[in-house]
Parts: sequence; structure tokens; C-alpha cells
Amino acid sequence: MAWRIGRAVALCRAKNEIDLVAETIIDASGGPAMAKLLFKGKIVAVERKTIKGHVYGEVVIRGSEETEFAGSSLKIPFKNENLVATRLSDAGEEIVVATVPDLICVCDSANGEAIGTPEYKYGLLVTVLGITGSDKWTAIPRGIEIGGPRAFGLDLDYIPLGVFTNPRSVIDEYWNQNAV
Repeated sequence: MAWRIGRAVALCRAKNEIDLVAETIIDASGGPAMAKLLFKGKIVAVERKTIKGHVYGEVVIRGSEETEFAGSSLKIPFKNENLVATRLSDAGEEIVVATVPDLICVCDSANGEAIGTPEYKYGLLVTVLGITGSDKWTAIPRGIEIGGPRAFGLDLDYIPLGVFTNPRSVIDEYWNQNAV
């Protein structure tokens, strides 16, 4: 799947269609049943600290005015990786939109590049995507026990973002047997 996502971003750049990168990544990840646009906006706050080799912190993203996310924020606490995405309305309502073991991916809206937690910085325009976690994590209780929200000290139950489907093998799709 990493190859497919990288290819999707590269194709958007080549066609000068970065504004379509979220939709293209969603399609490359298996479509809307498996991946979703969670948020678009600007990073307005970042806190981080390193404890025993782990980077802990939180990023807050304010919704872009020209999008459906205007007037709301997204809060993402992290421990090396993003743990939960919670949408906050101006009225104070909190809605959890994704948790581990599903992937919460923050991308630079200007170029489609993935942004790791150490690269979060104030003012960066970002797109946040959720991608359904592998069934190796979600299909059995032990997977949720060691990779779900409670494993990271969060008082949340795991609610699947979508339905996992195995991606088609890149080799099966692109290998040309006649070329060998």
C-alpha cells in the first residue's frame, strides 16, 4: 500500500493536481470504504516532549475557511505516532473521528508529503486522512488490546474507520510475464 500511496502523490504532482491528492490517496488506499478525509486546515498549536526516547505531544489544527471544516478544530495527541483524532466544534462538542490501530495520516497540503510528528509546526497547511488498519490488528481482540487506544492509555473503545481489504499485489498488477 505504501507504494500505491507514493505513486498517487507522485502522479498528482506530475499532473499539477495537488489539490486532488487527498482523493487520490483515498482511491489508492482502497476507496472510501477503507480511507477517509478527516480534516483540512492549518496547524495552530504544537506541544511535544521527549521522554525515554518517545516523542509525546499534541497538535491542534484549525479548519480551513473554504472547507466543510471551517469553524472547527482537530486535536491529535501522539506518542511517536498519531493516536486519536478528535474534532472539536466551536460549541465545544468533541467527536472522535479515528483512533489507532487505524492510521491517522497528516500530509502537507502544498505537496502531498507525509508529515511525521517531529515536523509538525505552527502555520503549516495540512490534510488529515484516516486509513483503516490491517485486519492483523483489528480482527482479533489481542490486536486491539496491544494496538488499540487503551494500549496507549486512552479511555476510548476502538471504533473501526472502515472495512479493511487486502490491497492487490503490485507485482501481480504490473509484472509483465512476456517481458521475462
